[in-house]
Amino acid sequence: MNIKSFDQYNESLKDKMTGKMSEEEANELIIPLDSVGAGIDKKGNVYIAMKDGGYEYNGTNYIDEIDNNEWWETLSPKDKEIISNIKNNLKI
Repeated sequence: MNIKSFDQYNESLKDKMTGKMSEEEANELIIPLDSVGAGIDKKGNVYIAMKDGGYEYNGTNYIDEIDNNEWWETLSPKDKEIISNIKNNLKI
């Protein structure tokens, strides 16, 4: 799946949440944060990675709501850059 704009991304995420998109397609919208066993979407929602390669869609956290210091300290430099880019795009 190729998402060309933020609006298309938002529509695609809505489709997943309403069951119009397969889990495989939805997983493509999430950027892996391998150092912490999670993934993040372009809206700043963080999902826990599951053993099967998918993500847990219930109980997501917004990036600025994560107050676990160990989680932040465990992030790799690459994952910190991903988060920084998303936060900059969201202006947070």
